[in-house]
Amino acid sequence: MTDFEQIDRVDVLIVGAGAAGLTAAIAAREAGASVLIIEKAAACGGNTALSSGSLPGAGTRFQRQRGIHDSAARFVADLARVEMDAPTRARAATLAELSAKLIEWMVDVADVRLQLIEDYRHVGHSVPRLHAPASRRGSDLLSDLERAARQRDIPVAFRTKLLHLETDADKVTGARVVSSDNARYSIPAGATILATNGFGASRELLKQHITDATRFVSFGAPTSTGDGIVAAQAIGAGVENMGAFQGHGSISAKLQSLVTWTVIEHGGVMVDSNGDRFGDESIGYSAFAEVAAAHPGPHYVVFSDDIADRVSHYQSDFAELMRLGAATTAQTQDELAGMLRLPADRLVQSITWSSTAKCHAIEVLPALFHTQGGLSIDVEARVLRTDQTVLPGLYAAGGAAAGISGTSGAAGYTSGNGLLSACGLGFLAGRAAARSLMTVSGTGPDADIITHTY
Repeated sequence: MTDFEQIDRVDVLIVGAGAAGLTAAIAAREAGASVLIIEKAAACGGNTALSSGSLPGAGTRFQRQRGIHDSAARFVADLARVEMDAPTRARAATLAELSAKLIEWMVDVADVRLQLIEDYRHVGHSVPRLHAPASRRGSDLLSDLERAARQRDIPVAFRTKLLHLETDADKVTGARVVSSDNARYSIPAGATILATNGFGASRELLKQHITDATRFVSFGAPTSTGDGIVAAQAIGAGVENMGAFQGHGSISAKLQSLVTWTVIEHGGVMVDSNGDRFGDESIGYSAFAEVAAAHPGPHYVVFSDDIADRVSHYQSDFAELMRLGAATTAQTQDELAGMLRLPADRLVQSITWSSTAKCHAIEVLPALFHTQGGLSIDVEARVLRTDQTVLPGLYAAGGAAAGISGTSGAAGYTSGNGLLSACGLGFLAGRAAARSLMTVSGTGPDADIITHTY
């Protein structure tokens, strides 16, 4: 338990202990700053723990080793083909340029175990550029970041909630928090980074910003209640793209678990209660969530036994889902149609593989994973006021910051956008926050004498 009464001042205070907050903490510590993280939950987590841990990196050495030619410009062009409005272009270009360095920094400096994904390529990426843990579990990415933070003696105060930001002469000077024993403390800080995630679990904010949010199952972290966004708005911060979100078209109705879209990408199809395909699955799992939400259910992901075997081989979560009985299994498509009470002729017409092959179906629901709008920031992750001037001393990353997935809806999301905004903006915020408080003496590679200026 952190003794807040013993804290005189911390260089960088970070609110939130998901991927954004942990990355920011490691980056700030590597730059020479003292760091404290507060987290309202009992453990590190957020939406990172619910993800596949996939981070896009354009032009990494891991791609080059596999003969894959990629660049930041190609990445930006891929993002633009999905959706990129003017307010997101600068951030997208900044994160695309950073992405290769970020991946290699995470592997080489933070010792995060990432590998290039080559067995599938999510919609929106023209070349394999997603890097993820071997397990394809965001919880493993998070565990590696936690370990890196512990190795650097970065304290994390759990069950500690942000109440409000504190200011002096228009500069953010720290935060007022309430601890696990219900005591209230002020934490003075040279810089504060909001990494509190978005507002996917706040009914009030969803109702205010996202049209028809009730059509979707809520599948994000329950702690995503927009605390950082609300606190920053209270002192004059601006927001952008508040109607944008990451959706997913296939959550198991039976087990309330994610059915990976890789099943679709390997040849599975989505059908309705008439056995008909009702949308273009190639638009991706996020955009398809809106298609599914607008189409009467029930809906089913239908796939062959061969697809099940291939996906289960490298995605243990899907293998576990199958083991737990999420799927209805039949020896033929006609038999499957009978078990689901679907017209057999229409189901067979919707499926592309042999009608005599063993097959499966999982009833699914559309979901809202996490919001993609948030605080207005510049390319150094500094929070901006409503008039677009910098709010000194305050930074934002991850779901607390405006992302790169369009202005509204789920169609602008490309796989990895969320974690790129988390880790990328976390890295930028941590470095920028630390450097804003320090003066480097001299120039060149030996200039490592750091003097605090506040």
